[in-house]
Amino acid sequence: MARDRQPIMGLHPRHKQLAIFNGLGSKGVMQAPFRAAQMRKLLTENDNK
Repeated sequence: MARDRQPIMGLHPRHKQLAIFNGLGSKGVMQAPFRAAQMRKLLTENDNK
């Protein structure tokens, strides 16, 4: 979890083929479906490949 208590999601800055989805914390089970949908959108609609 980052300092702002938000999950860390995105593509690795140097290794664009590596996606990061971590830091859901104690509320992860409740947030996982929403966050996974965000990650899917990031991976499928990313123009910066």
